[in-house]
This record gives sequence, structure tokens and C-alpha cells, in this order.
Amino acid sequence: MNKIILTAALALAASLSFSGCANDWTIKDVPPIAEKADGFGYASGFDTEASGVIIPVEVTAAGTYNIVLHGRATQDGTPGTGAVSVADGASADFSFAKAGAWQDVTVQLALPAGVSQLDINRGSGNGLFDIDYIEVK
Repeated sequence: MNKIILTAALALAASLSFSGCANDWTIKDVPPIAEKADGFGYASGFDTEASGVIIPVEVTAAGTYNIVLHGRATQDGTPGTGAVSVADGASADFSFAKAGAWQDVTVQLALPAGVSQLDINRGSGNGLFDIDYIEVK
């Protein structure tokens, strides 16, 4: 009985915490997501070593691609630094200079043809950044 009550309590807490986020990404029923999600919903909390977000991307041909990260620093006077990497180990560091102002930072990564998992994380940086969206060019 305790398990059922705990499950119901967690479900209620989850529904309450997401009730005001109608335009955010969802896990269940994945609605169409705008190509550029600027304005509502972003990834945050990269300041611990184990934190990160994995985003699948697909390219038709292997090659070096520009990865545009749209984000911002989270602390005034301190650039937000991190890394983006691919499953095979290729990695590139990035830095967002300004807190509170969304900006684009471009890094280059070699991607194989097909689907790759981009891991945006703290890396050797401080993790003091938010990510709104990425573009692969």
C-alpha cells in the first residue's frame, strides 16, 4: 500500500510542477517542438560533474559540422563554460560570456553519417550556463 501511495504522490507532484509549463518539452506524447525554442523551456543545472543533457542529431553525410549552442551564462561577471561531445569521444569546449542575455556560440565537431548523441555537459568548465537550443549546420 505504501508503494501505491508514494507513486500517486509522485504523480501528483509531477503534474503540479509541470502544470504551468504548457510550452515546454514533454517526455510523454512529445508534441511538435519548434526548431528554435527560444522563450520557453531550457536546460539548466550543469554545475555538478555528473550533469548534462544528451541530444540526438542526424546528419546525412560524415563530416565536420558547426554546432551552434544558444545559451547564456548564469552568474554575472563569470563566463559559463562547458563542453559538447559525441559518443566516440570527440569534444569541443565552449563559453558563454554574458549572464541573462541569450547568445550563440559555435563549435566544430566531426560527426559520422546517421544519428549521433551530442552530450552537453560541464566538461572541465564551471557549468554555469543554460542551453536553450542547438543547431547543426
